[in-house]
Amino acid sequence: MPLLEEKIVCLHRNLMYDNKLMIRIRTFYICFIGILICASCNKPQVKHEFTSFLDSVSYSLGMLYAHKLPQNLSENYIDSISYSLFVEAMHDYFNQNKQNRLTNEEIQYITQKVQHSIQKKSDSLFIASHRGNIEKGKQFLQQNKEKAGVIEITEGLQYRTIFPGWGQQRPLVEDTVLVFYRVYSITDELLFDSRTISSQPIAIALDSAITAWQKILPLYVTGGRTRIYTSHEFAFGSLFSEDLNIPPFSTLQFDIELYKFIRSNRSGQTQVSSQVQEQTDTIQ
Repeated sequence: MPLLEEKIVCLHRNLMYDNKLMIRIRTFYICFIGILICASCNKPQVKHEFTSFLDSVSYSLGMLYAHKLPQNLSENYIDSISYSLFVEAMHDYFNQNKQNRLTNEEIQYITQKVQHSIQKKSDSLFIASHRGNIEKGKQFLQQNKEKAGVIEITEGLQYRTIFPGWGQQRPLVEDTVLVFYRVYSITDELLFDSRTISSQPIAIALDSAITAWQKILPLYVTGGRTRIYTSHEFAFGSLFSEDLNIPPFSTLQFDIELYKFIRSNRSGQTQVSSQVQEQTDTIQ
């Protein structure tokens, strides 16, 4: 065999040997790393040995609490705390032989201030997120008060008489009113109709009703019908109802028919006003 061909064959054999060696080395490292990964997954590393299972549980609970603490702080709008003092307070609480750095009265005062601050910030963010409802309501009432027949009692509260009524007396805030009513959005979307619940009028203690009802219904005698236009201040405020599609800070419209009312006396008993007629065929 010529010398050049012998060199080529020899070189080829060496390369084949080197390649096999590299493959073996690579395979070894892959297997070694795989074993390490499996070992770390199947058998967690223990940095400290505990003398009892209770010790392990105690440490685990502490770690879980610490893991959730930053999220709890963030949800309560607390930017940061001194973790060293936090841990010190935990030690002091369980160490009955050591006097606390703050008295119980001081701790209560401080936590109440924090809670007040949290609530104030939460309310501000809640109002800001629904500012659009407030502004739309203001625009609606501003335009609505220019319409014929609409009377504005105060800013944010208006009404219009549909039928003045036929009775002789008006309810007081302490009385119980029996009414049919509907609730509309400012776009005239029907949100609720009391007749869908009962064909009979709904009895409502007027002093437990929304402020808009307390201010306007006493202006009407039995049989009166009115439409109330009210901002959230005189309605449900920040409350909302997903079932009725009433978002927070909603300006609403109420169509109310004063069927009759029950007069309350000072003894706490009630009697039907003598002026109220049982038959209401003339109510329109």
